[in-house]
Amino acid sequence: MSDTEREIAELKMRISKIESQMSSLLRRLNIGAEEAPARDASAVVIELVKKGDKKGAIRAFMDETSCSLSDAKRYVESLEA
Repeated sequence: MSDTEREIAELKMRISKIESQMSSLLRRLNIGAEEAPARDASAVVIELVKKGDKKGAIRAFMDETSCSLSDAKRYVESLEA
């Protein structure tokens, strides 16, 4: 992976984390959002889901996005379907 590709991947992860935090803040403030921000699972999370390691995938997604346990669980379960 080149330096540029690595920087792009890092920026995507940072954006995903910020989107997750924003979504959490909107929920806590009871503010409706017209459209929830999209979250993309990393290759690590997807691989853990494929291996059947649901707990590992949830933990990895929480680490990547700083979202709540319930949000991470809901998201990982959506990937299983």
